[in-house]
Amino acid sequence: MSYESPIASRLTAELGTTAAGHFAQALDERSQPPALVPQHEAPWRIDLAQQISSMTPEQLCGGSVKDLEGGKAVKSGLLLWNDDLDSSHTISQSLQGPTGSYWHGIMHRREPDYSNAKYWFHQFGEHPIFPELKEAAVAVAGHLELEEWQIKIESSYEWNAIQFIDWCQDAGGGRLTAVQLQFLRLTQLEEIRLLLIHSYRQAQRRR
Repeated sequence: MSYESPIASRLTAELGTTAAGHFAQALDERSQPPALVPQHEAPWRIDLAQQISSMTPEQLCGGSVKDLEGGKAVKSGLLLWNDDLDSSHTISQSLQGPTGSYWHGIMHRREPDYSNAKYWFHQFGEHPIFPELKEAAVAVAGHLELEEWQIKIESSYEWNAIQFIDWCQDAGGGRLTAVQLQFLRLTQLEEIRLLLIHSYRQAQRRR
């Protein structure tokens, strides 16, 4: 049975009929969650990469953007979801806040450059999406019957982003099972969705 994400519907409702919402729906049509490390140099869909890149944050977010850094973070996140790592990186490395550093860290994790990813995660320490991401990871682990990982995550005081990077590195080294790999990919997708919601709300200065 495939995993039904409650966050996917929240993302759709949050972005609504904006261009960002249109692109998010297209990206959610992928048959599998994005790979931890893309195995191809080109984006998943070149046409989406071109369309997203051509739009301003205002055009992506439906007109008014009250926080430009949040709007740019939306653009960086959509590009990263589409496996356009270089274009996403060009934007995220110019952002100063914790959300920009978060997108920057995910990009390096997927590159993969694990030590650099950890550097950027250490730049912001905690992030507002961490509690919900921890809940999502527990739900995904439960769905996949990864009881040991479910207990480990659930018993942790907070979401351990550095542990997640280590698991991604273990996956790259072929040290994880197929089910564990699927957990990482599904959790990464939930992370991207949550961070897009947060970025969009930041762009609109909503809490």
